[in-house]
Amino acid sequence: ATGNANDTTMPPGIYHFNGGDIKMTGNSKIYGDNVLFFLEGGSAWKVTGNSRFELTASETALYPGMHPGMLFYSARDNDTLFKYTGNANTFTRGIIYLPAAEFEVTGNFNGRFAEGQIIVDRFSATGNINVELQYREYVDMRVPAVWLIE
Repeated sequence: ATGNANDTTMPPGIYHFNGGDIKMTGNSKIYGDNVLFFLEGGSAWKVTGNSRFELTASETALYPGMHPGMLFYSARDNDTLFKYTGNANTFTRGIIYLPAAEFEVTGNFNGRFAEGQIIVDRFSATGNINVELQYREYVDMRVPAVWLIE
């Protein structure tokens, strides 16, 4: 989505990217409920300018074996940068899972940014960043108890 595009609403479902990027530039706007973005083969999410998006994950599995709440799932070998730059106005609800990639936020961000879990290899923020990340447990993150019995 580029330029001053009209609002784009994505229907519920799974969006698979293999080797291609998802790019938003200018004043583009994307909305989607009950969506999952699967990124592999060097695919990445890149947002620049005054772009706006509001995306929510499905609370139920979209396919057998899927973990409910997954919004962005990057393949374990995909280390391509996941980037928000500029004055983007965003909100996500769900899990952002980037086990090998850096999540970089630069520019001017203010307000509620995400609700859920962000599981990434590295996270960096530079610029005028004042955001709220609201934790919502989709994946149990407790460390298991270990007992020594003699």
